[in-house]
Parts: sequence; structure tokens; C-alpha cells
Amino acid sequence: MGSSFYLRADPREAGGAWSFTRAQLEASLTARWPEASVADLAEDWAEIRVEVEPGRWAELSYHLRSRVFSFEDREPWSAPLGVLHTVLRELAPDVPAVWWPDFDAVPQPFDLSADLPTVIEGFGA
Repeated sequence: MGSSFYLRADPREAGGAWSFTRAQLEASLTARWPEASVADLAEDWAEIRVEVEPGRWAELSYHLRSRVFSFEDREPWSAPLGVLHTVLRELAPDVPAVWWPDFDAVPQPFDLSADLPTVIEGFGA
């Protein structure tokens, strides 16, 4: 069984909550990646699939009630990180975010002000 990474708004910060809806999330995804899909798998869970480049997929889950994204610890991480970085910069650019692996629940900052290559390079370091 593999590990997963999680990402959410930082509840320790003022304004540490995302206010976007599932519909806004889907609209942001399909505006950037027209073939992206957001499927409701179980109560309060949305499964996101995005072909970020031909043959390269990002697969993520989003828990609607707790507002937490998750994705499997499967390199390269650039596909799911690119999707998260893109939609969060659009939907919640001023809301601090944190990520953590399931084996170490110590939150690390997810810097939306940094460019994507910097985020990818620093992820998991």
C-alpha cells in the first residue's frame, strides 16, 4: 500500500479556509485543461483526472467537506503539483496552504507565490 500527500488551506493562519465550490473547481480545471474530469465517487469525494501533457496524467482526490486534496506518492509529482498550483493560484491565491505526507503529519508550506518549478523542486525536500 502506497503513501499519499495531502494539501489544504492552513488553518493556523488568518483566512485559512478555501471558499471555492466544487463547481468553481471544475470550471477552473476545464478552463485550463478542457478534457479534465471531476467525478463524484462517494459522498463528499471528488476524483480529479487531468491529462497535463499527452500521456501524462494527474490524478487527485478532493474531500469537499474537509476541503483537502490528496494524491498518491508516485513520482513524478510535477503533474499533480502543477494542477494544484494552477487552480489554487486562480481560486485562492491569498489563502496560505500546507501539504504533508500521510507518514509524517507535519504541515509544510505550499507557496503559491513561487513559480511552479520552484514548488516542484522544493516539494518533499
